[in-house]
Amino acid sequence: MRRLALFMLCLALLAAGCGRPSTGARFPGRLAYERAGKVYILEGSREREVGFGRTPLWSHDGAWLAYVGSDTPGGPAGLRMVKADGTGQVSFPGLQADNWRLAWSPTDTVLAVGTEKGLVLARPTGTVLGLADQARSISSLAWARDGARLAYVTTELREQPPPVDTLWTLAVAGGRPVQVMRDEENGIILADWWPDGQSLLYWLAPGHSASIAADGLPLRRLDLATGASNHLETMLLNPRWISWAPDGQKFLAVTGAGRQAWADKTLSICGAQGCGVQARPAGTVWLDGVWAPTGDQVAFVQAEAREPIASPEGWMETRRLWTSALTGHGGAVEVAGAGGGVYSPQWARDGRHLLYARDGALWYLAIDGGAPVKLARIEEPDQIYYGQITAPVAWYQP
Repeated sequence: MRRLALFMLCLALLAAGCGRPSTGARFPGRLAYERAGKVYILEGSREREVGFGRTPLWSHDGAWLAYVGSDTPGGPAGLRMVKADGTGQVSFPGLQADNWRLAWSPTDTVLAVGTEKGLVLARPTGTVLGLADQARSISSLAWARDGARLAYVTTELREQPPPVDTLWTLAVAGGRPVQVMRDEENGIILADWWPDGQSLLYWLAPGHSASIAADGLPLRRLDLATGASNHLETMLLNPRWISWAPDGQKFLAVTGAGRQAWADKTLSICGAQGCGVQARPAGTVWLDGVWAPTGDQVAFVQAEAREPIASPEGWMETRRLWTSALTGHGGAVEVAGAGGGVYSPQWARDGRHLLYARDGALWYLAIDGGAPVKLARIEEPDQIYYGQITAPVAWYQP
């Protein structure tokens, strides 16, 4: 009877659970990721299925998850939000956006959405507020760190190409848009605000050429007070390849031209006036650089360098996880146990653990020793564009 009672209790607990158990282990905060066309949430050891969708993004407090979702595989997609436990879904019919045009406020539970007809704010209450430029397409946007201002780019089509791109800033609390740059020949792609709110980072796309953009674009800094801009470095169009130091004065970037990740890529430390290329061992490339929140080191992926026209066969396995105090490549250390095929590392707030992707899964590892822990399976593309790969994961850490 006792065994039967225990068995029935286990069945009841399983039936009451909101998700299914994971083989993962404890890690700080919660994860959201894509797998097989669906979005999932992992907290502790429990995985919850959210629904069909992509592009998961956590609110600043981790209370809400935004994503682009649908009711059926490949069906009409639109903006959706759910609570951290996967319940309380809110839909926003007609609001469609990609990851370049979705951004949570860093201080409030409000999502900025760039649409084909202007800039809007969406809240989990289901309310949508039009902010500006309701007749123009928003091609990129970013929040200032204080949450008080937005920067965004409008793109206007003309009878004869190219289109006209204009960069604006806007005080969210009742402000009027301020034009800070206009370019009638080239594209403007917003990367980020400088943490002090005095400058903007953007890529300049000559002639709006997608082919040129695929091989890297000049990253530039715009001083909002003077209107002056200066060149920093050339890099691929990947916002995740920009990682700010905790002091807000500099950032780590993966720089170098050419669409092939295995050729001419390195880490640079960039400040307001330019970038300093970091020395690396011959025959290697450095990718996926991320600054530790403690400020004393960085993590990155080191891989075998190849000629641009070389075959990518076997190259993914050469991608290894390293850390460095940025005192020259002699101070770089491979993270034991991480294995090959690593991409998209992220630091835990303690500066002693790393989350990373490998072999279609997320892993969690202490950098000073210990075996990596497999947390969850994730979506991994069948074909990788010239070695460029980013894990479809968002990590909220309290």
